[in-house]
Amino acid sequence: MPRGMSFGSRLLVSFLFVVVFALLGPALFLVGIVNDHVQLDAEATAARQLHLIHRLVSQLDSSSESDPFKTLSDVAKDFGVRILYEDTSRQALFDTAHPLADTTPEPPFSPPKSAIRTEFGNNQVTTWIMPEGRDEIVVAQSKFPGIQRLEPGIMTLTMPFSSLSGPLHEVAGTLFSVIGLSLCLGLGLSYVLTRRIRNSIREMIAVVEAIGQGRRNKRLKFYPGEEFGAMAKSINTMADNIEMHLRAVIEQKIQLEAILNGMREGVMVLDRKGRIAAINKATNRIFPSIHNNEMGKKPIEVVASPDLQAACDELYNKENNPPHVLTIEIEPETDRFFDVNLVKLKESEAGLGAILVFHDLSDFRKMEKMRRDFVANVSHELRTPLTSVKGYAETLLGEADTHPPHVRRFLEIILKNANHMSKMVEDLLCLARIENEKDEPTIARINAREALAGAWRECALQAKEKDIDVTIDLPDKGVPVMADFNQVSQVFRNLIENAIKYSPAGENVTISFHIVNATVIFRIQDSGPGIPEEDRERIFERFYRVERHRTKTSGGTGLGLAIAKHIIDRHGGRIWVEPAGQNCSGAAFLFSLPTASSLPDSKGSPLDPSLQS
Repeated sequence: MPRGMSFGSRLLVSFLFVVVFALLGPALFLVGIVNDHVQLDAEATAARQLHLIHRLVSQLDSSSESDPFKTLSDVAKDFGVRILYEDTSRQALFDTAHPLADTTPEPPFSPPKSAIRTEFGNNQVTTWIMPEGRDEIVVAQSKFPGIQRLEPGIMTLTMPFSSLSGPLHEVAGTLFSVIGLSLCLGLGLSYVLTRRIRNSIREMIAVVEAIGQGRRNKRLKFYPGEEFGAMAKSINTMADNIEMHLRAVIEQKIQLEAILNGMREGVMVLDRKGRIAAINKATNRIFPSIHNNEMGKKPIEVVASPDLQAACDELYNKENNPPHVLTIEIEPETDRFFDVNLVKLKESEAGLGAILVFHDLSDFRKMEKMRRDFVANVSHELRTPLTSVKGYAETLLGEADTHPPHVRRFLEIILKNANHMSKMVEDLLCLARIENEKDEPTIARINAREALAGAWRECALQAKEKDIDVTIDLPDKGVPVMADFNQVSQVFRNLIENAIKYSPAGENVTISFHIVNATVIFRIQDSGPGIPEEDRERIFERFYRVERHRTKTSGGTGLGLAIAKHIIDRHGGRIWVEPAGQNCSGAAFLFSLPTASSLPDSKGSPLDPSLQS
């Protein structure tokens, strides 16, 4: 069928084909069967008539004056047939159709291979049907033994087949008339059924389109037992389910919008191409320049931060196997700081690419700056009076003979605490300088062993007073790293002082290193009471002390580990603490620094030979 035909036209044509083949096929088959029976009956009739004529002529008496040919002529006229009599050489002797003298001799009737042979006693009759002009004739032929007045020969009887097939044609005409009428009725019925089905389908299409356009209240009317009742019921059920799910999605969307708009943090949603798809109210409050018309732009077009755009590009870069979560800190405006969490969504999330959450750190940074400035100013102001207290105490202690013993003891306590306060002030000022980033590290290739030597010179006296052995497991040629020499030396000093302070007298402190990829990891291990697991995350906070085992130990400022952590963080390394080992109860402090390709020129003094492993 042509592709341009509608469904109703195709269905109508299909019905017509079915009706035509259902009626015309059996009719033609029936006509063919009846025609075969008529032909067989015509041949049987011709055979019986010829046999009857054969007997009639055979019974003519020799004394009778009857003429055999006249008898044949009378019988042919009565039966309405043609009789031809030929001698054994197939020469025509008599023909009822016309006189022999006026007729051109015709070829003899020769039976085909499909001819039917019928036995009547000693007489065998051969019958067949053959064409003659526009009509067909039935031929019956048999041999005649001859009588006294008629020599032996071949008798042939022919009769027109139309005389016998006329009733068949009438039956066929009636049958085809009935078929034509049935086709007309079938056409009308097919049209009615097709129109009904087409209207039902159109109604279904209209309802489905209405549901797709948002008119979810549209439903199909159906009655049980109709052609499309089950389909209409299924479409209505589908529409109900769609409405229910859509209502649930709308409710979830409203809830999500309420949650997002109730957040203090700004939320920005990016699509698969890394462009802004949605924002919440907090983002509008944080960045007033962002409006609804900013949708579809890159983050850098609305937030002036190259670092933010670089993080987004890294998140979307599939070639380098990017992480699913990134955290960066940006300063899009002066004194405005934000901690941004970037989360890459799964590929299955339709239309979405990533979510950015902005945490405003501006107030926190402002307060932190105020705190640092306050500590730095107070520490600076304390240096002068502390210097005076120390000077007066040392002067008074120099005149020990003039003071009673209890006065001397008081002066020693004053000097000890003044020294402790002075060291604390120096550590506070050092930490303030590091946090304010005024002392930028001078990164260069240095020998870590030489930095360790400088730190050891300041800790040797403390180790000697407690009889602490220090084992150095570093190669003699040194360990090349990329760092600031003075700051690395300060890290070593703080960690060694901490290890000596909390190790019992007569124990051992071990300093070692190992290299992982392009990073050197140094390890300072003591023999002290160790650090509980719950305190390891906070041990690097300023003034933090472990309650268990360490409250009895004094002399420290509580700032050494905090200073070490700030220095290592600024070098891009990492510092952490872990248990010393299975056979040791102490703690091991580790920190990492980037390795260097070669050692620089010698700098600083070597370690005391007695401490080298």
